[in-house]
Amino acid sequence: MFTVSQTSRAWFIDRARQAREERLVQKERERSAVTIQALVRSFLCRRRLHRDIRDWRSCVEAS
Repeated sequence: MFTVSQTSRAWFIDRARQAREERLVQKERERSAVTIQALVRSFLCRRRLHRDIRDWRSCVEAS
């Protein structure tokens, strides 16, 4: 049916395809992680800014 070289070639092509798919999944996971990190950083920055403004207003109103 198949010779050894054809089977080896098919195995090699299949392994290369699987490796390519794994790299694609890994890249997507990393991109998702970076997106989550950016969203959290922006949320924390906005929260700190609002807190600083609130503290500044209370300090100005107290004087």
